[in-house]
Amino acid sequence: MEETGTDLIEVADVPGEVEENLGTDRRKEDDLSVKPVTEKMIYLMQKISEYGYLTRPEVELIYANQTHGYKVLGTLRSKGLIGDFETERQPKKAVYLKAKGYRTLETLGKLRLKRRFLPQHYKPFIFEHRLACAKAGLILDGHPLVKEFMPESLLWERTVQKGQKLCDAEFIYKTPQDGAQRVGLEVELTLKNRDKIDESLRALSNRENLAQVWWICADATILRALKTEVMKRYWNIGPRHLFCLMEDFLRLKHQAQFTDVGAAGLTKNPIEPTLRPLPPQLPELKPVSLAVVATQDQAPIVENRYEMERRLEHQKWVSQGIIERRLAKKEALEREQKLRRRHCLTITAAALGSLVLIGLARLAWKSLPPLFDNAPPVSTAPTWKQRRIKYPHFIANHWIVNSKSLYSMGNRYRFKVEFIKVGGDTQKVCGVTIYDSTGRPLKNIQLDDIDYREQQGFDGNFDFRGPPGMRSFGIGFWGGVFFCQGMSTQPEFEFEFK
Repeated sequence: MEETGTDLIEVADVPGEVEENLGTDRRKEDDLSVKPVTEKMIYLMQKISEYGYLTRPEVELIYANQTHGYKVLGTLRSKGLIGDFETERQPKKAVYLKAKGYRTLETLGKLRLKRRFLPQHYKPFIFEHRLACAKAGLILDGHPLVKEFMPESLLWERTVQKGQKLCDAEFIYKTPQDGAQRVGLEVELTLKNRDKIDESLRALSNRENLAQVWWICADATILRALKTEVMKRYWNIGPRHLFCLMEDFLRLKHQAQFTDVGAAGLTKNPIEPTLRPLPPQLPELKPVSLAVVATQDQAPIVENRYEMERRLEHQKWVSQGIIERRLAKKEALEREQKLRRRHCLTITAAALGSLVLIGLARLAWKSLPPLFDNAPPVSTAPTWKQRRIKYPHFIANHWIVNSKSLYSMGNRYRFKVEFIKVGGDTQKVCGVTIYDSTGRPLKNIQLDDIDYREQQGFDGNFDFRGPPGMRSFGIGFWGGVFFCQGMSTQPEFEFEFK
């Protein structure tokens, strides 16, 4: 999804662009024959101009030898081609192109960007996203199967349709056996709310020239949220969405694996790529008309066979994720049933042992001397037992969840928890639904209307019953933006306990 701002300005707005050169000999200033600039140095300067600035970790992606990379920066700095400025972030310093550096690229025909970066226009809030895009872009730009790589700064200047959704970068991806396809790159460092994700996915589906979108996510929570929203739109024929964690992408580079919505692992390894372009999709799938032509000496011929095969291929790809999720849920249910049977046997054995112990205790009590006749009877009633929650504090679905206590007595449970709203849409919460580990509702609990436009959280004290041997349960909210619209259909938070 796009950056929320830019710090690149038009050349005409660069102060001192003309005054800087008055009274100077341009031939002497641009003479690089004393210590020539190599092709790799020119490539580094070109990338600095396209991203606005780079730091040492990005330079090390171009120059693997750190010492040599520092010498190159020193050479460019001594020639007056680059400068440094304070970032107020980590790393603390970044390098940018000076006016002479832009003129040098323009003279060599390597300047592809009309706009320029000045340190006084630097915006710290886009620093992390800019450098994350630069790291991913430098790795992909050197990939043998990637052609015509263009970061967002170039896309803004070359876009034809106004209002068209632009990715953080776009390029052509082509394997030796298949045709080329245009791919959009999206770098996600923060978890967006559902409305913003929906808006971006709808805009990407309108890009008819975009065949795939590669999502590089900062953490697994962001990746799961994007996958979930993509799966909800499986009926919408648009670009193919693939996902990878930023940590894995930077570590494995060209061998990094991407997964689709069906959790299938795919790699863009240049030697043996399994991530291969799909056949071109039709802009619109209409009902297939089958015309059968037959003679006495010829078998029936089915027309529009390619269109039917394309439809079947797409349906197979779409349903793959649904089938795998159903199989995973079935396996989880079978494991839960085995545990339930095992716990039933354990409980039965424990009950028989308890009865034997009670009988022995009664005999022993009766055999005590009369001195103890007035002693209070031994209580055998069950008591509440405190349980330990495995993950008492975590962040999920724009909520901070603090589990305070959990007690159980037989199949009864008392749970105390604190919910704090940290993001997402404001809405009313009218109640909660307790689920067991298989997603089956155990109890619906109505709450007083809680409006998060006025307060940011609430404490919950829930009393419910669960199946024997239960080791986890879930909680789902039900409510709406302005009024209650119904109960939750699935748990939003899951708690494991011992």
